Amino acid sequence: VEDIGFAPCLSASWYAAAEGLRCHGGFTALVESDITKHEAAILGLVKKHGCTQLIFTGHSLAGGMAQLGNFVVSGRMLQPTSPWYEVKDALEIRTVAYASPVAIQEVTANKDAATKAFVEDVASRSCNIIAEQDLVPRLGTGLTFTDDFMEDVVPAIAGSKIPASLYWILDGKDRVDSVYEGAKDAPFVKQFWQAGGRMRYPGTIIAYKDAAAEPVLLVDKGNDGTKPGELAHYEYIKLEKKRKGLLRWAASSAVGRGGSSYEYLEDPITREVDLHDLGIFGLQYDN
Repeated sequence: VEDIGFAPCLSASWYAAAEGLRCHGGFTALVESDITKHEAAILGLVKKHGCTQLIFTGHSLAGGMAQLGNFVVSGRMLQPTSPWYEVKDALEIRTVAYASPVAIQEVTANKDAATKAFVEDVASRSCNIIAEQDLVPRLGTGLTFTDDFMEDVVPAIAGSKIPASLYWILDGKDRVDSVYEGAKDAPFVKQFWQAGGRMRYPGTIIAYKDAAAEPVLLVDKGNDGTKPGELAHYEYIKLEKKRKGLLRWAASSAVGRGGSSYEYLEDPITREVDLHDLGIFGLQYDN
């Protein structure tokens, strides 16, 4: 868990206000470093231009950092010794993230009132704009979605040409067939899901089915949040495919499960890339 920066951690920036809050360790470390380094310059510009809002934004991993930026600065604003304390009544901190992965650990009912109040306040000033079927925003919080995605996509990847950048993750085509089934019960992966499965979005999720669809406002209640208005209510939609024989090759036979084989009509990697980029490119002013 620690090797990929997923370990939930505390921060001196918010601990006095919310000692029960744990956030994504990798995001927290990077944000703490950047804000500490550039704090004087940022506050100088805020005061020079009379800014009333400071908005953290970013796409994908940078979206996760944008979520943490809100927590870090909001926490520092409550500390009388922090330079941010001087602008706490004049400057509103907000987050607009795109296709961000989860950033904070679930705030359960038994958490202290101060932690819950702090998280609710930051959440009221945060949103994450996602494509409904994008895998990245579901990692951790959507365990069923992730499992369905991998069950569907691994056979298609096993029979296709994999971009070189993915070999670093998948360790080559020969291992794709078993990388998911063979690894998902491994001790390291179980630790990953134990930590990741408790991660949540702190604010409103704005989900688009496609570029032409009306947005749906959602909240993240984890894997069990399957009611309308909750993220997990929107289940994974399988790749479009036809039975073998209609086209030239079949991907699902590569996993050795036997039975009928299928030809995939959608490239799973292209679909995921397009979905992951939907928010950041589809909502640009010139599109």
